[in-house]
Amino acid sequence: MDWRELAHRVDCVYGGYVDYDERFFICPHCAEPIYSYDWEDWDGPEDVCPVCGDVIEGEEDEDDEG
Repeated sequence: MDWRELAHRVDCVYGGYVDYDERFFICPHCAEPIYSYDWEDWDGPEDVCPVCGDVIEGEEDEDDEG
């Protein structure tokens, strides 16, 4: 998953702020800006905020339970 896909999740699932021109979004959990260059340096799980560690779930993730 790349930064744009995660930003799309923030926009569509959480209704959060995404600036595609400046390439950052506001994490829906910790309210910190996540820039694309920060994301590229992140070596953790691809669907987790690199600041707070919370999962940024997508629509498909919610249906996976059960």
